[in-house]
Amino acid sequence: MRLRLFKLTVWFLALEGSRLSAGTSFQLSNKCPATGLYQDELGFCRPVVPYSEVNGAYHGLWKLEGREIKLQPQKIDLGRLLFFDPILSHDQKMACSSCHDPSKAFSGVRENLRSAPGLVNLAYNPKFFWDGRADSASEQIKSPMISPLEMGNDSLESALYRINTSAEYQRLFASVRTPKDKLKPISWMELVDALDSFQKSLISFTAPYDRYVLGDHEAMSADQVRGMTLFRSFATRCAECHTPPLFTNHQILTVGAPGESRAFKVPTLRQIAKTAPYMHRGAFASLAEVVSFYNAGGGRSGLGISGRDTHWHVRPIGLSREEESDLVAFLHALTDDSWRIEVPEKVPSGQLPVKGL
Repeated sequence: MRLRLFKLTVWFLALEGSRLSAGTSFQLSNKCPATGLYQDELGFCRPVVPYSEVNGAYHGLWKLEGREIKLQPQKIDLGRLLFFDPILSHDQKMACSSCHDPSKAFSGVRENLRSAPGLVNLAYNPKFFWDGRADSASEQIKSPMISPLEMGNDSLESALYRINTSAEYQRLFASVRTPKDKLKPISWMELVDALDSFQKSLISFTAPYDRYVLGDHEAMSADQVRGMTLFRSFATRCAECHTPPLFTNHQILTVGAPGESRAFKVPTLRQIAKTAPYMHRGAFASLAEVVSFYNAGGGRSGLGISGRDTHWHVRPIGLSREEESDLVAFLHALTDDSWRIEVPEKVPSGQLPVKGL
């Protein structure tokens, strides 16, 4: 009975919202954002992915698993507005962007909690969260919505109710539907679809590293090239966990990071220069500190926490200071400075958009 009453209430609000939305100012973009996407002949946004096959001529590229990623630009834009809008949280103070800061490649440190995972190339992830407990976009989006440590909703219906009371959101969701569905209330799966479309649009395969391995030998400096050789070497084994071109193998491993003895998903190194501080709890302020930590033996060195499950690759490496510096230089080559996110100046709820912590 309660669910039926909720649906009836939302349906009534949908009708009211569509009636009151005349003269509103938001218009969803029909252009793909500048985040590693191109627009095909039908207007869909598709990722620019140069790794469709192994090519030994260019330093032995790893083939990227093929995925049919085809996004509607209007849904990406709708998801972008939702991502920065605090309307999704119980107290109207937190948005997705509160933890996933756009200036930090959509990662972020949270006080007394694990850092928020970055969202770059999320479209290629087979599992979500540090412990890999979710295997769908719906579960990945649902969890923070009802977490008391995050958005604090007592139910998904609470968040949907607020969205459905917004005439502007009613109009925007109606604009991406078929004509026969325009007056329907906004559903949970529609909300997921919009947010997931925005998250999947965050593609990065055009960093200096990509340009270099595809033949532009001016794209990386000499120290970055030396660092790439070290990164892929048997001595460091970096590439065995941070496997190109995604620079993660998605495995759940224990490395003995400071403050964390448990196993966590190997993070991508894409856009890594923008995501300081590093490790799961922000233990290191710079990439130089991270490289020194692993060079010394990671958790096994006494600089972190080591246990019997610590991965066997985590052990003293023996790099010189110059080699450490070269590795850091290479990591900077994984960051694409042409990547652009347009943070909205306003959001449909009428509140101020959240632009990160």
